[in-house]
Amino acid sequence: MKKEIRNLLKFMAEELKPGKFYLPDGLAGVVPPGRCQPNDRLLFLLKGVKYEPMSLNGRLETVELHPGDAWLVSRDLWEYSAVTTKHAFLSLVFMESCLRMVYYSIPAGKSYGYWQPPDLVWHTLRPVPADLTAVIAALKNPASEQEPQISHLLRAVLWMAYREAGVEGHSIGKARITFERVRSCLAERFTDPGLSRDQVAAQLKMNPAYISQLIHRMTGMNFQDYVSSCRMTAAIQYLRGSYLTMKEIAFHCGFSSEVYFIRRFRELYGVPPGKYRTRLKENKAASRV
Repeated sequence: MKKEIRNLLKFMAEELKPGKFYLPDGLAGVVPPGRCQPNDRLLFLLKGVKYEPMSLNGRLETVELHPGDAWLVSRDLWEYSAVTTKHAFLSLVFMESCLRMVYYSIPAGKSYGYWQPPDLVWHTLRPVPADLTAVIAALKNPASEQEPQISHLLRAVLWMAYREAGVEGHSIGKARITFERVRSCLAERFTDPGLSRDQVAAQLKMNPAYISQLIHRMTGMNFQDYVSSCRMTAAIQYLRGSYLTMKEIAFHCGFSSEVYFIRRFRELYGVPPGKYRTRLKENKAASRV
C-alpha cells in the first residue's frame, strides 16, 4: 500500500494540473454538518466532480470541484464530505505524531451519511517535519498577493508527502503508529451508536484486547470512555457551529438518545447543552461590543 500511495503522490506532483484552492472558514453552519477532526486536512480531487458545501467568507456555498482542485479544512472545522457523485480524492491528514495519507474512490448515487473504508491508507513513521508544517501554515493564511503562489505551495506539499512516504524508521514507535490507525478508525466511526471494540478490531485486523490496552496506554481511558469523548467533542462543535436541535446533535454524534446526551453533558460540564449554547452566543455577542 505504501508503494501505491507514493506512486499516486508522484503522479499528482508531476502530472495533475493545479486547479482552484479553497479555504473554508467555518463561520457558516453546515446543515447537516459533516465530520469534525482535531487535525488539519488537505484534500485534492483526482477524478469526477464533487459538489461540496463549504463556508466561504462567512457564507455557506456549494462548490463544484474538479480534478486538480484542492481545499484545506483546518482542525476542528466541519467537513461535509458530499458523496452524491462519483469521484476520487486524496486526503492528507496532519496528525500529532505522523502524516496520514488516504485515498478514497466514491461510487455514484450515494446519500449523505454514507461512508466507506479508504481504498488506500498509509501513515508515516515520524512526526510531520517542520518544512511541511510551514507550507500548510502558509496555505492557511494566504494573502491576496500570495494567491498566484498557491499552486506552487500545493505542489510542494505533494512532493514533501512523497518524500515522507518513503522515509524508513520508527522514530515515533510502532505502538504510536498503531494507535493513530485506531484513532483514525474511531474518528470515522464514532457516530455509530452501536460501535463496539470487536467491530473496530475486525476492521483493523487487530486483537480486541490489544486495542483496549493501546488506548489506555496512550490516553488513560478505556475503549468506551474514549469513544464517548469523541462523541462529546463533536457535540460541542455542533453546539458552536450549527443550529441543530439537541435531538439532532445526539443522533449525529452517536449517542443512544437525546436524554442520555443531555444527562452526560450536564455531568461533564455542569450545565445542559442548551444552556451551554446560550452562553456561547452571549459571550460572542459581548465580544462584538
